Amino acid sequence: MLGDLSTAAITHSNIADAEKVLATLVNREHVTSAAIYRGKSLFARYPSDANATTFPLATESGDISKIDFKAGNLTLFHEINAVGGPIGSVYIKSDLNEIRDQMQRYAAFFIWFILATAGITYFLSKRLQKSISDPIVQLAKTARTVSAEKNYSLRAAKQGRAELGELTDNFNEMLTQIQQRDVILHKINDNLEKRVQERTRDLEAEIAERKRAEAALHDQFTRTKLLNQITHAISERQDLESVLYVVLRHDGGSRAGLLV
Repeated sequence: MLGDLSTAAITHSNIADAEKVLATLVNREHVTSAAIYRGKSLFARYPSDANATTFPLATESGDISKIDFKAGNLTLFHEINAVGGPIGSVYIKSDLNEIRDQMQRYAAFFIWFILATAGITYFLSKRLQKSISDPIVQLAKTARTVSAEKNYSLRAAKQGRAELGELTDNFNEMLTQIQQRDVILHKINDNLEKRVQERTRDLEAEIAERKRAEAALHDQFTRTKLLNQITHAISERQDLESVLYVVLRHDGGSRAGLLV
């Protein structure tokens, strides 16, 4: 803007107009000095009472800016062009306080933005934790209880209506099916135990009956053997005393009592 305003002053060699253009920088407190060059010669300067030796030589390489952080200065050369080509340049020297102020404002805004983002993130995370984490924790707790106690009648409380609510419904439906199968298995197991007990009683009764039959058969065999012995004794001896003697000698008093 300074270059455009000073084009006419340079063209007509009007130093007063050029200094008026530079005087507009009085409101820019960070600008320490400025100058307008005609060609390579110093044409006007700001402040007007500044020593000409404090201004640098005009550059021939067009627009050049340089920041010297050690000296705390920002210098800028801007080429002034007219119809026929470049006719001069504008030089401005400023301190870095404006840049520092802007950086401080940007830093403050950035810190405020981070804090605000962190607050919003924390608020959203708490709400999401309540709507997402709590149902999942409830499902995990119910699953651990069911696994530890084998109690399939437990149900998870439904929270929410979206995917987590559907997940809770599916989990409860799974528990219902497992409970029904568990009831059926218990009934089958009870029936099997009853059948095993009944079969065991039947086997025990059958074994006892066989033992009684074997005992009766053994008694019958013993009696038959005794009768054979008695018959053989009678056929050989033909007297009662001999018969009694044979019975008592072979079978003892119990069979003698049986014979009587």
